Amino acid sequence: MSSPIARAIQTPSPSQIENKNTVPAPDPAAQMQEALALANRMSDVTDADVRNDMLSQLRDHFLALQVTAPNDPWLLFLNAQLLTLSGQRGDAIAQLRLFIQSREGMTAWQAHRDLGDLFVVEFPQLAKASYNKAAQLTANESSVLLGLSICAAKLGHRADAINYAERAASAKPSVRHWTNLAKLLVSDKQWPKAAAAATSALQLSQQAAANDSHVQSLLITVEAQQKILIDIYLAKYLDEQTTNHQDALQLVRLYRERAELIRKIILHDGLKSIEELLSTATGDAWSDLVYESATILEDLGRTEDALQKMKEVLDKEPNHAKALAMQDRLADS
Repeated sequence: MSSPIARAIQTPSPSQIENKNTVPAPDPAAQMQEALALANRMSDVTDADVRNDMLSQLRDHFLALQVTAPNDPWLLFLNAQLLTLSGQRGDAIAQLRLFIQSREGMTAWQAHRDLGDLFVVEFPQLAKASYNKAAQLTANESSVLLGLSICAAKLGHRADAINYAERAASAKPSVRHWTNLAKLLVSDKQWPKAAAAATSALQLSQQAAANDSHVQSLLITVEAQQKILIDIYLAKYLDEQTTNHQDALQLVRLYRERAELIRKIILHDGLKSIEELLSTATGDAWSDLVYESATILEDLGRTEDALQKMKEVLDKEPNHAKALAMQDRLADS
């Protein structure tokens, strides 16, 4: 490859590469596909710990591919992902521009989409050109339609923005797509449609949180969607100066649900603080902190996790009165 790779990370030394005589080297083409798929999945990940783990895997792939496939043009694209994720947007743009000059890059819609994403905040007209090129290369791709919607909104073309947003949400129903549509419909004072879109976003976020209720970032997403829907009902009231009975009841339910969810989010913060304190705690202080974490886990409905914490306390302090009482209570629940 004649074009240099901008460095998001250091090139590995020979000692970092597996000994080919003892461990079969991965197929470069297969590893590149795995790396590209990993980069694509990261766009939907909100949990910081999971995202950091995926980023570490992506770096490992990149380091290996620099050695096993140094002339593969897709290295430019992969490096642009790493540069973007590390906040080096200018270098990422440079890498993508080099990539789309290659034979592979000319027809890679993802590269044109990613250029649009990098331009859209400050240069919506440039972003629009990149998104349009991506749209020519792939049909009905939700991320491209979302980009075109954002561009249209920034350029003052509200009807086009709503149209693209509706198409994006239809192509791939997601929290982000429904939320974008809801906000655009609010700006157009289309209250019933805005509430319907925001409700769809809220339901999707609740489904995700139900599957992984221990992940705080998912709960934060639900709370944000509740706030958006509350704001829509309030904006509708201020605009129309009249209150629909069902809207009023829904608003009250949302306030109550949001208050409960905020309490859970704060409890998660408490768990994190306890984990930090446990790193230096000893003796009775350690036992009491673990007990407190168990009470929070019980409050969050995570009975099995709470019982495990009680076991940890009782293994070190068999006569811990509060832990014994709590263990009996949880075992009976």
